[in-house]
Amino acid sequence: IAEYYPVMGNKFKLPDDATLEVLHPFESMFGQKTDDPNDTSIVTRLRYQGITMLFTGDISQEVERALLSQKVDWRSDLLKVAHHGSGDSSIEEFIRAVSPAVSVIQVGEDNSYGHPAKRVLDTLEKAGSRVFRNDELGDIVVRVSLDGKMVVGDP
Repeated sequence: IAEYYPVMGNKFKLPDDATLEVLHPFESMFGQKTDDPNDTSIVTRLRYQGITMLFTGDISQEVERALLSQKVDWRSDLLKVAHHGSGDSSIEEFIRAVSPAVSVIQVGEDNSYGHPAKRVLDTLEKAGSRVFRNDELGDIVVRVSLDGKMVVGDP
């Protein structure tokens, strides 16, 4: 089985004119050691029918700041909130740059970490983002119609 190490700038053409763009890591992680494996998370942006979705993995505030230093338009219709809504991520500057209409927090019910953090929820609310959480809703499905309408909710 071949291994592939995606880096910023990689783009993949998907069916129905969808594209997936890699925005992090900035360089190949092949053979590299790291103190925090969360910060090696792959950050991608999916574009489909005029809708943009940003998937942030488990990146920290440090990586969010590094991403903001890149010449990228971060605005996205949907944000998969980093690190389960941990207080170690989702700084206000990053959320403001992304300006998501919808945010999805992948978080387990009654998790021992206390995710999502109140600060993160407050930041998303201040940004005007509608928040969907697995611990409250279970599975969350995102549907995008051919005319570019996005519907988010449970199956």
